[in-house]
Amino acid sequence: MPTTEGKQRASRIPLDYYKHPDPLVCWKRRLTWGLAALTVVWIGSTFLFGDKGLLGQRRFSHGAVAVAHKPIENDCAACHPSFGLFAGKQSVDDKCRTCHLEHPRDVHHDRQKELQTPHCGRCHSDDEVDRILPKRLLHSMTPSCGRCHSEHHGLDFALARTTDRDCIGCHKDLSALNEITGKYATTISSFSKDHPEFKLLRDKEPDPGKLKFNHKYHLTEGIVLAKGGKVFTVGDIVSGEQQSRFRNGRKKTDAVKLECANCHETETRTEPSKDDWPNPDQDRKGWEEAVRKYYAAKQDARGRFPSGDLLPPRKTGKYMKPISYEDHCAGCHPLNFDPKIDRTVEHGLPLVGAKEEDRTLRKELTRIYEAEFQKSPTSLVTRSPFLPLPGKRRDVEEPNRSLIPEKVDEAMRSLLAGKRACGECHTDRDGKELTLASIGIANPNLPVVWLKHARFDHAAHDTRGIDCKVCHKDAYPSSDPKLAERELLEAYASPRKGAEKVLIAGIDNCKQCHSSSPKPAFADRGWQAKQGCTECHSYHQGMAHPISRGN
Repeated sequence: MPTTEGKQRASRIPLDYYKHPDPLVCWKRRLTWGLAALTVVWIGSTFLFGDKGLLGQRRFSHGAVAVAHKPIENDCAACHPSFGLFAGKQSVDDKCRTCHLEHPRDVHHDRQKELQTPHCGRCHSDDEVDRILPKRLLHSMTPSCGRCHSEHHGLDFALARTTDRDCIGCHKDLSALNEITGKYATTISSFSKDHPEFKLLRDKEPDPGKLKFNHKYHLTEGIVLAKGGKVFTVGDIVSGEQQSRFRNGRKKTDAVKLECANCHETETRTEPSKDDWPNPDQDRKGWEEAVRKYYAAKQDARGRFPSGDLLPPRKTGKYMKPISYEDHCAGCHPLNFDPKIDRTVEHGLPLVGAKEEDRTLRKELTRIYEAEFQKSPTSLVTRSPFLPLPGKRRDVEEPNRSLIPEKVDEAMRSLLAGKRACGECHTDRDGKELTLASIGIANPNLPVVWLKHARFDHAAHDTRGIDCKVCHKDAYPSSDPKLAERELLEAYASPRKGAEKVLIAGIDNCKQCHSSSPKPAFADRGWQAKQGCTECHSYHQGMAHPISRGN
């Protein structure tokens, strides 16, 4: 086999090969320069159509934003931080807080969890971990605003209606939190599957209200408490205005037949206005300030529970107006205190004042009797109810100002223990019957919102033809007259006349419609309703956590 020397092999390769590139190298160069030129043209074209670079906005946008963000649709930097791929949670959320609420009106409640907190055991001893365990549980993995409120899904997309996935991430396993509080279900993956009973009913909490009020009485025709009892007619209502309110198409001689809507009316809420917002293109800072004030006003309009926690968001038609004595009770329960004085005493006066000059019920009655005595001294005279013996003269009291305290005591006794006055509906602060010796009346404490951890919309149910009885059937007397009579008498014998029972329907009643497979009777009527978490729950500004509140 012939041997090939190095010189012979080298002679095969032209020494100027680099001056004559082959076709492959030529194509590589052409593609490189071509792509570079296209990149420059592409980037340069994004600045076309004015300073806003509208072509670039349309080119890189993922889609139209929700209508709430329409004014800043062409300003990507309003929501997206520079080098977004490397931006942290805080920098992303700070963009949202430019317009939305910030400390001390933070958008999160104190159960929020911080993202990517290291496991406590990496930095703390076991004793320290045990001490800070509640805090560790509450601060573990809250995502950024954009994680739950995803944009670029179109103008009609509801940013507040997050998917159940965003909630179940934490609520699918609450076992650790339940070890601390013992109050929570360990797994909640859907409303229709494993959502627990409403807390108010699950814990069998009594009616927090302190009134001796019974719905079944008032929904009974004629409000008769026993067979053969006197029927209460429309004409028995003392005020003409109240007669019109509670007439319900009946004559004055007809028995009263009350309806739920006579006392329970949906409230009207005034929403903050957006009409005076500046144009963000002309006054960006002014627009941001207007948005912040708008959300602050919405928060303030919600009101608060006695604990200081915000009430659920409320809009017109969602919740009922508070019950008022003047509007709903005075017509049937007037505060008359003396048959010789054609007037009533003001409702709500305290029995004892904190200061000497405070108005109280006794002081008001004293003032009234003083005025009556000035008009006619005989107004204080009380004739003996007994007929005199034959040949004897009936004694008549002489008009005297010293009778005023005695008359005030009689009026106080009539009001506090009277069947149709204060004692009919109220107890003292210890829950006992009112007497002349009582020093205070229990606060009615009628809840503004019953479901504290969720929101409810009465108007949405009413427009679908869902009657009050579907959810509040225990408020109605039985259709069987004998059973209804027995129920009323049993309730009347109880200290608060059967008012202790909470009349809200349980979660099973809701699942008849709020389910992926509602009951046929409801599905046939088109009553299949949404069952997502955000249908009833809102995350921001929610209830304070029991751990942080110390209860």
